[in-house]
Amino acid sequence: MSVNLKIFLVLGGIGLGCALIVRGEVTPAIAVGGGAVQGAPSGRFIALMIDGTIWGWGYNGNGEIGDGSGATVVARKVPVVVPNFTDVTAIGSGDAWGPSMAIKSDGTAWGWGIVDNLTSSDVYSTNRPMALLGGSNITAVAAGEDSMLLLNNDGTVWAGGNNRYGQFGDGTFETAAGLVQTHLTNAVRAIAATGWSGLAAKQDGTVWAWGLVGLNADNTYLYWSTPGRVAGLSNIVDVKASYPNLALKQDATVWTWAKSGGPQADAPTQVSQINNVIAIAGGDFHALALKGDGTVWSWGYGSYGQLGDGTFTNLRTTPAQVVNLSGVVAIGANSSVSAALKSDGTVWTWGANYLGELGDGTTNNQSVPVQVQQLPNLYVPRPTGVTATDGAYTDQVRLTWNAVSGAQQYQVWQSDLEDSSLATLLTTTSATQYDDTQAEANTLYYYWIKTVGTNGVSGFSAVDSGYRGTLPSVLGPLIKANGSTNDITINSADNLSITVQLYPGQYEGVLADWWIVLRANSSWYYLNSSRQWTAFDVGLLNCQPAYQGILFNLSSTELLNVTGVPAGLYTLWFAVDPRDGILNLNAPILYDSVSVTIQ
Repeated sequence: MSVNLKIFLVLGGIGLGCALIVRGEVTPAIAVGGGAVQGAPSGRFIALMIDGTIWGWGYNGNGEIGDGSGATVVARKVPVVVPNFTDVTAIGSGDAWGPSMAIKSDGTAWGWGIVDNLTSSDVYSTNRPMALLGGSNITAVAAGEDSMLLLNNDGTVWAGGNNRYGQFGDGTFETAAGLVQTHLTNAVRAIAATGWSGLAAKQDGTVWAWGLVGLNADNTYLYWSTPGRVAGLSNIVDVKASYPNLALKQDATVWTWAKSGGPQADAPTQVSQINNVIAIAGGDFHALALKGDGTVWSWGYGSYGQLGDGTFTNLRTTPAQVVNLSGVVAIGANSSVSAALKSDGTVWTWGANYLGELGDGTTNNQSVPVQVQQLPNLYVPRPTGVTATDGAYTDQVRLTWNAVSGAQQYQVWQSDLEDSSLATLLTTTSATQYDDTQAEANTLYYYWIKTVGTNGVSGFSAVDSGYRGTLPSVLGPLIKANGSTNDITINSADNLSITVQLYPGQYEGVLADWWIVLRANSSWYYLNSSRQWTAFDVGLLNCQPAYQGILFNLSSTELLNVTGVPAGLYTLWFAVDPRDGILNLNAPILYDSVSVTIQ
């Protein structure tokens, strides 16, 4: 992706819930960092800060904000903190009456709002977070109207709440206290929920649906109590349960469908006129797509301004760019509200605002993005440009990355598997380079970098792999004259084709003089920086290198005219020594030679 943060949204409900996840390493399919925002069309948003606290605003009729006020404060127009609740790594929210949810760093799941059948207490709703029964080792959450889905770190899916429409996906329509396992084999990478149904994207790229999935032939509702595969979808990396449903393919295209199964099932179709998409979000008849260039595009219904195109148009059938918005790293949508997180850590919203869900202190609908007020900064940028050397050094793996503005330090993480959840912290440094001298030779390692800023620690950077090499038998240079390493004979009017292959190994980056020299007893000629052969005395005082700079890999050929060089038997040298402008015959770093007879 071209932005510092790779982000996907977890949407809950047929246009009745959304998730803007931007903090914490959750699952391989949901890469997050910096903070999070979740919303429901009833007007509720909750935001996860970098310090592990949660803030909420909008509708609060059942305690969904979690600040203890409950029905005494039906709505809040600006964010407030959920008190005495910290160490949170991910959040989720349900539909209009669904719960708000959180995952703590120990993998436990928590909920507030309507939590019927989900806690150890016999309560219907709560205005404070409560631990969910059986919720452990959880990495992602999603909720519908009165049920929820949880993704375990082993790739299994669990459900709780109400199951009257088969939302549990356990083969029954019976509600049970606590969590029950959905009948999906493991290797699920992403989950999504809508009012009465669920979606899952598996590691093999297939998509599965259950609950309310479509219509029967007589137009009555069709419910699946066991997950069934959605036909016509492959290579899917993320899904959003909305109306219609959305899927993001590995090739960065977006696909959509309404009914997942039954005789009236829809064939998923590609959204036209948009590509290079890195995240998707869906509401009630409108959708958003975040492109790799940080712009946001929308389509569908827009009568409340939820398309963000500066109008209250009733319908847009093709994607159009959201106005006055750039540098976006995450998006979210609910029934008639849209949201975006920018790379500067600010959150922007647009659309319906009856209950203060835009968080701008008003109840005015907006057709252009407005900034959420009084919300702490959500975002610490991830480092970019992470590079690990591949065998260039025999004593280390060298890591480099781009500086992040405002960074205090950087954390260097390593694993022998390409899974950031298994990475270990190697060091913390203020530099943008680190040499891993503990790496074992010829062992491939994966590396990530995190930014340490005033707001906290970012998520993992993009991964790069590297390894420490062993000293090859020939580091180079390997020099060839007219393609040969053996003696050659040429005429003085001929061109001399010199091929040099240089693999500096552990000397990579060393400042050096590069020399090309012809020597015949006491006759010396050097090739100067203007590519001219020049004689110099045996004291070697008036010579100059052909090039001065750092050592780097070289595999090239150059034609050198030997006109002006007297006939004779010469040794043609290519040598590299410490950069001082003086040819040191006794201590070259690297050199090779070949014999050339000039007639």
